[in-house]
Amino acid sequence: MQLSFRIHNHYFFNRDQDHNGAIDFIEFISLTHKLDPNYINDENIYLALLFDMFDRDHNGYLEKRELKPLVESIYDLAGLPEDERHGMNSTHAQVKHLLNKLDKNGDKRLSKEEFLNEQTWANDERLGHFFFNY
Repeated sequence: MQLSFRIHNHYFFNRDQDHNGAIDFIEFISLTHKLDPNYINDENIYLALLFDMFDRDHNGYLEKRELKPLVESIYDLAGLPEDERHGMNSTHAQVKHLLNKLDKNGDKRLSKEEFLNEQTWANDERLGHFFFNY
C-alpha cells in the first residue's frame, strides 16, 4: 500500500529529528524498527506511531491543527473522494468528533494516552471504520 503524500511528509518530519532534510542512520534504524511487522502487530503501536507522526511540535499532545492533517490522511488512505468530505465527513466535523470522543479531561487536545484508546477508535461509527478498514 502506498502512503499518502501527507502522511509521508508528517512521517519524514517526525523521523528527521535534527531537521536537516535527511534521514541519518540512527533516524533510519528508529524508523525501520517501528515498521517491522513483528513490532507493529498491535494496534496501539500503530496508533502510537501515528501520534508521534502528527505531533509536529513534539509537545506530547495533538491539537486541532495537528488533527486536521491526520483526518485528511485517514480519508486519503481509505480512498474517500474529496466530494464526499462534507457534512459529518468534513475534516472540521471529524476533528470536533475526535475531540469530543477522545478528550477525557476536556483540555481541547489529545494526550498520547487519550489517543491510544484503541477500543474507542475501533468502535467509532464515524471515523473508526475508515481508520481500521483501509
